[in-house]
Amino acid sequence: MSDRLVQHICLLLHRPWCPGEIMVVKPSNWANNLLPSIMSAGPLKAIFLTMTRPAFLQAVCRGGSDRLAFAARAAVHLSSRGTRDASQVSGALARKGEDLDRLLALTLVLHAIQQRAFEKAMKQSGQNEVRLLHGEGLRTDPRHLARQAMQTLAVPQPMLADTVAHWSGRNAKAPDQAYSVQDERYADGRAATAIGDRMEAALQWANEALGN
Repeated sequence: MSDRLVQHICLLLHRPWCPGEIMVVKPSNWANNLLPSIMSAGPLKAIFLTMTRPAFLQAVCRGGSDRLAFAARAAVHLSSRGTRDASQVSGALARKGEDLDRLLALTLVLHAIQQRAFEKAMKQSGQNEVRLLHGEGLRTDPRHLARQAMQTLAVPQPMLADTVAHWSGRNAKAPDQAYSVQDERYADGRAATAIGDRMEAALQWANEALGN
């Protein structure tokens, strides 16, 4: 997709439905390969939500086989922008073991690709206002994380309480489903029981193949 087309799309997304409305767009990580073009289409305000490698793997495994498959496809999709990314995808696909081991490796490659994309976007921010936030805050202190995000995006603070109250009880991956920290921890425990040893092996592989 050309930079000019991305700029045109960004202008369309920036249009409010009514005067004074603030437009906030949350794209899928599938669009992260467009970050260089999006950042050059500014000025804009942006938030990059990241997390540690183990936490990312845990979050993907929490979603089961469907989320693992999506992460693997996303890694392949996003690797088209750089030889380092493509090389790491190839390394994950060549990993010995079962299909699950390769899916876990691809998930960790996805994390590495996105981390590099965020770092590059931060460096080329220019006139854009960007901020890196850590996803662990969604579990430990969602109100503080929401406040940081709203400050960066220039969303009025009076909306904070309603925003947190509305979204903190909903599953971000399935908005029609309820969310609770207890349910999330239960899902984490279930994944650890089923494939915890494979997850640990995948993290060890990533430390050696992808670096820290």
